[in-house]
Amino acid sequence: MRRALLLPGVVALGVVATAMPAVADVTVFRLTGEQGNGLLPGNGESGKGFADKKDSSATGGLIDPKSLYYDAKTRTLHFDFAFQDLSSGGLFLPAVHGGIHIHGPTPQGKPGANVGVLYKLNTTDQFQPTLKLSRGPLPEGVRAGRLTGSVQIESKDLKALLGSQTYINIHSKKYPNGEIRGTLVPQR
Repeated sequence: MRRALLLPGVVALGVVATAMPAVADVTVFRLTGEQGNGLLPGNGESGKGFADKKDSSATGGLIDPKSLYYDAKTRTLHFDFAFQDLSSGGLFLPAVHGGIHIHGPTPQGKPGANVGVLYKLNTTDQFQPTLKLSRGPLPEGVRAGRLTGSVQIESKDLKALLGSQTYINIHSKKYPNGEIRGTLVPQR
């Protein structure tokens, strides 16, 4: 069983003990932001609904270095990450869209580009049947939290996922287009 590691001030919303499948079937990812590893500000043009690195002190990251991985046998992306210090107002959660997404594909060589939503991570399976969260979506307005679950990846999105052309984006009320983000970079 993995040991839970929380960022200071993060509320644990559930711990899931998962055994990773055989190594040959798994691709482990890290998250990288504009300023380094993790979920960090640097999401676009300041003042246009995006936070940049001078606007926000929010951060986030993986609970464990192996807690973001793709299982090729089941075509499932598993995730376990936390975030903290979102701006006042907290998580943006329109009823259907959720406030945490995987976006992609970004153009090759332009990891900072802003592109559309591929998967909604903070919603219900009513709106995205392949999403499985350990304790349901995070409530609107939270400024810190942990999201653990999995989502089945469609074959049309696999090249972008494995080619570092996708990113996790956390949207807040103050920055509805994104406050913090991290590119999914496969570990070789």
